[in-house]
Amino acid sequence: MKKPCLKKAGILPFIAVMLFFASCINGYHDDWELTSDVKGVTLESPDAAKVTFSKNTENVLTIQWGVVYGAIGYELSVIDITDVNNPVNIIDKKVVDGCFDRCTVAEDTNYKIVLRALGNPKYDNKDAVASTEVPYSTMIPAIVIPNGTDLYEWFAANPITQSDEEQAYELEAGGSYSVSGELNFGDNWIILRGNKADRPTLTYGLDGRLVASAKGFSLKFINLDLSAIPANANSAVILLDAASTGTIPNPIVLQSCNINGVEGRILYNNGKTYTVSDFLIKDCVIEWLSTNRPAIDVQQGFVDHLTISNSTIYGLRNSENYFIRYQNGQRGSASFVKFANSTFYNICKGGQMANYSGMSVKTFTLTLDQNIFFDCGNQNVVRRLCVSSNNPVKIIKNNCYWFNGAFPQAGEIDQSNGESSVTATNNAANVLERGFGEEPGFANPATGDFTVAASATEILRLHVGDPRWLP
Repeated sequence: MKKPCLKKAGILPFIAVMLFFASCINGYHDDWELTSDVKGVTLESPDAAKVTFSKNTENVLTIQWGVVYGAIGYELSVIDITDVNNPVNIIDKKVVDGCFDRCTVAEDTNYKIVLRALGNPKYDNKDAVASTEVPYSTMIPAIVIPNGTDLYEWFAANPITQSDEEQAYELEAGGSYSVSGELNFGDNWIILRGNKADRPTLTYGLDGRLVASAKGFSLKFINLDLSAIPANANSAVILLDAASTGTIPNPIVLQSCNINGVEGRILYNNGKTYTVSDFLIKDCVIEWLSTNRPAIDVQQGFVDHLTISNSTIYGLRNSENYFIRYQNGQRGSASFVKFANSTFYNICKGGQMANYSGMSVKTFTLTLDQNIFFDCGNQNVVRRLCVSSNNPVKIIKNNCYWFNGAFPQAGEIDQSNGESSVTATNNAANVLERGFGEEPGFANPATGDFTVAASATEILRLHVGDPRWLP
């Protein structure tokens, strides 16, 4: 059979077109077919309308732009402008030989992308005079609520549009806000956020409450004051809706919040059988004053994944209650409690760190990594968190324990409790390293200053506790 002629079949022109596009995609800048018609000019920078973004699950951002004919390359800057008064260069005037580049981006951050075409001297082309600037944000768009607003009244006048998608509301930088009544976000997935560089303050009134939705809820970059709510009130930093039950599939988040005057709970399920998929406390300082209520109180249900990281939670009174309370019989298929790089001060000194016997199973993982426990849990932090059981997987290392001016060795350093220099348990997945005792020499706990003293050499060497208090 006679072979078809490629030229007659039209394949050669097709291949030429594909090579044309590939020359830009793969970064080849000296293809004469792309540049020969553009000579002796001052170039324009890439068209802002043709700059596109795509981000993968690992927060790697791909930036693409249209080709500028006659260019030898492009100058790219990526600038973090979340704090507009203190921009940070992520990429600074990098020369890119092509039409795309990649960089890692952070959550909840605003960026400015700056592109400038560089002239190809081979064709006597000059660099673009002006750069193209394109904004990019990892935050979802938000409705801005004016400074000085009572959120309870504002949302009554501006109802939330029912949606299964995440919706954001933003408080103005440095603003002052209040919530005078029970603000229920209904069956919606809500983010209430402030400004990372200049946090607003939200003050709870006597009847002020924030009631999380059945889909998920986040409070970010807002300072909270709950001091007007008395200890006997049915209150929490975040309440779950008393009119609902079931699984909350998306996270409940407290992030980058300074929270004062918590006489009640931090999270409360309102006596309903909720399963909270994820509860995250990240980069927070929380003054917890309750003496008769658990801090994380989901007695009729449980939190499947609980994470406290880079945070400080401190009490100025002696509590004989629990820090965490779940329903004893409930658990998830791969539940965990994780405390990492956090400082706990005077938490349940006469009580217990946890009460959730349903977690005494092999599918439960307890992680305690580089925390300070000062006068916490009646000398039994590890024992109560691992439910006095060898069944859970335990990843426990580099924690400092200090109780009544001494290292509580009998209560904490025991093979059955979990933290030991000898790994002698029935679970091969355990990572157990010996904890240690050292006086942190906190600067002024009464005012919420937990700066670690220079004399705490082991804490400083291992970078233990909330990083904000370390040099």
